[in-house]
Amino acid sequence: MRKASREMDAAFALEVLDKAPYVTVSMTRPDGTPYGLPLSLARTDEKTFYFHCAMEGDKLDCIAHCPTVFLSAVTKCSPTVGPKTVKRRLRH
Repeated sequence: MRKASREMDAAFALEVLDKAPYVTVSMTRPDGTPYGLPLSLARTDEKTFYFHCAMEGDKLDCIAHCPTVFLSAVTKCSPTVGPKTVKRRLRH
C-alpha cells in the first residue's frame, strides 16, 4: 500500500466480505495455472469460509494441491460509463 493512511484493519475486510454479493475466490490448479471464480460465501469466523461445490471437481482439486486461496470482494461501486479521463497538471 502506498499510503499508510488508507490502510484498513481486518474488521473492515470482514465487513466487506460479509456485505459483498459475491467474492472472487482465486486458487492454483495442480498444473500451476490460476483458477478464479465468483462465489457466494458463508463464514463462521475470521478464517473459516464455506462455499457450495460438488464432491469432486476443479475447486477441490485446487484446494488439495494448494490449500491457500485468495479472496477479493467489492462493495459500494458502480460501473463507469465511457472512458475515464485523467486530469494531470502540466509543468512547464
